[in-house]
Amino acid sequence: MLKGPNIVFIVLDTARAHNFSCYGYGKRTTPNIDRIANEGILFENAISSSPWTLPSHASIFTGLCPSDHGCHERHKFLDTGIYTLPQYLKENGYKTIAISNNSWISKSFGFDKGFDEFINLWQLVQCDTDLAAPSAKGADKYMNAAKLFLRGDPITNIINGIYGKFFWRRYDYGARRINRLLKSYMGGGLKGSQPFFLFVNYLESHLIYKAPEPYFGKFLPADASLQEAGTVNQDAWAYMGGLVPMGSRDREVLTALYDGELAYLDHRIGEVYEFLKQNGLLDNTMLILTSDHGENLVEHNLMDHQYCLYDTLLKVPLIIRYPEAFERAKRSDRIVQTLDLFPTIQEILKTDEWKQETQGVSLLHEESDRFAVSEYLGPQPTMEAIFRRYPNGDFKKYDRSLFSIRTKDWKLIMASDGRDELYAVSQDPHEIHNLLESEPDVYRELKEKARKWKEVREGEGALREEAHMSDEIKKRLESLGYFN
Repeated sequence: MLKGPNIVFIVLDTARAHNFSCYGYGKRTTPNIDRIANEGILFENAISSSPWTLPSHASIFTGLCPSDHGCHERHKFLDTGIYTLPQYLKENGYKTIAISNNSWISKSFGFDKGFDEFINLWQLVQCDTDLAAPSAKGADKYMNAAKLFLRGDPITNIINGIYGKFFWRRYDYGARRINRLLKSYMGGGLKGSQPFFLFVNYLESHLIYKAPEPYFGKFLPADASLQEAGTVNQDAWAYMGGLVPMGSRDREVLTALYDGELAYLDHRIGEVYEFLKQNGLLDNTMLILTSDHGENLVEHNLMDHQYCLYDTLLKVPLIIRYPEAFERAKRSDRIVQTLDLFPTIQEILKTDEWKQETQGVSLLHEESDRFAVSEYLGPQPTMEAIFRRYPNGDFKKYDRSLFSIRTKDWKLIMASDGRDELYAVSQDPHEIHNLLESEPDVYRELKEKARKWKEVREGEGALREEAHMSDEIKKRLESLGYFN
């Protein structure tokens, strides 16, 4: 058995780096995470491989970009033939546990591979049956519901149905229950001689922003009431389709609510840190904090995390506390990607056997000329789905695929409809000034880099398996703004 460090790998879903106080934000949103960063390394330019949950998590788990692992808008499943980080760790003697609060990260989409335990937080009692919300009407509706309740253990199904409908999101997005589970694990079964890998997905900073008090109103403007905060538009698609106008005041209030969610989540991360410390696990644990993607808060006339490759979505926090491998209180400004975490862990564990090449590069090595690639291979939701939901909306401009290549100074966004964009991100971090026409040499250089990168990967990422989504999973994803 390999005796490596314990690994606590935390994904703060939908958390953009810009709004963390340790990344220079003007509000003190993340004091506990700031403390962890001061005891570890903070990467200032960490880039996600994709702007939404499914492909970005797949890249984290595999060290591959979306067009290589094949799990993305066109194929919503991580195929069994793709080797993953939890499989690797389990084969090397780790006890592997996942706690997911996002329905994309579940067995239904191929993310359970390599885990000894996989906890779906939307279920009170873990089971394979996901209760459906039948679309049929009348007698058929009740017959369909009865069949689902009878599949597996009917009592368990009823309990989970009641929990999912009335209690799952009653207090928060699940962070409180996650931490109760973590406290139990760290105080009990994980204190043995076997190293453990604990993967956690927190969902707090995802729409809808409604943190428990005192965090909900913590960052609101002095003249803003809780009533105003409770009525600000949080329907991203209605806004992006031109159906609901939003001005600077709306953006200010919406951002304050988002910051409140981050502050609440930071409080829960502080608890995790204390659990590790109190149980004598901290010094032999690699604690990783990152995000799958960021969030648009009305910048570029966008909300949520679709339809663009701006840094509001791609620039994510990445903090690692493990003094054995990373210098304390260090900040690195080099370009890195979240898919680098898999090869980093492999190098720290000093294992030579490797079953799959990755695009990731170990974070233990400095690479001054590194560039980051991100992909958005098709609109999610599809145009058909979004027009069904919002028939009067203006969404045609989003019907395209996107590809970005980013260096420390420049970023090129290539669009399938020809509307390319070029930004000097070191001088224009908010990507306001498109320099495509004024910097033709930079444009050609980055476009050639992108062509060569794509050329190497042409024909890879073959699609094999498909996801099997129950109606209930579809319903939960719709509540998060995903629909098909």
